[in-house]
Amino acid sequence: MNNYIQLAMRTNSPTVGTYNVPPDILHAALGLADEIQEYSDAPDIVNMIEELSDLCWFTALACNASDTVMDYSCKSPPSLWESVNAYISMIKRWYAYGKVPTHAETANALYHVASAIRVQCEAYGYTIENLMEISLNENR
Repeated sequence: MNNYIQLAMRTNSPTVGTYNVPPDILHAALGLADEIQEYSDAPDIVNMIEELSDLCWFTALACNASDTVMDYSCKSPPSLWESVNAYISMIKRWYAYGKVPTHAETANALYHVASAIRVQCEAYGYTIENLMEISLNENR
């Protein structure tokens, strides 16, 4: 279909992006999307840990912007990819359709992201505290 783009754009909402999503929430969602891809592409454990520390930083940004604590105590969170995707999807629904998540929904999504990051770093022999320290020592 040569005219697919034009046909598809007939269903695009003219109100996308007009739902007052705070800049740090968008920054966190975009950062998580970028870092999960970089984590997936990391060639070795050193780079994986660096990307996990970046994921940790963007989770902290999201928690701060959402006025929630960074709780990473969930024993069996969804996978890191599922957790990050669920958070990003929630923010996309807010940004694109005005479906503002409740504080509890946001806190739960970030709880799973932070816990999944902890599980991944522990699999490499690091603690979440090690990861936070690495994150704070990186140049942003």
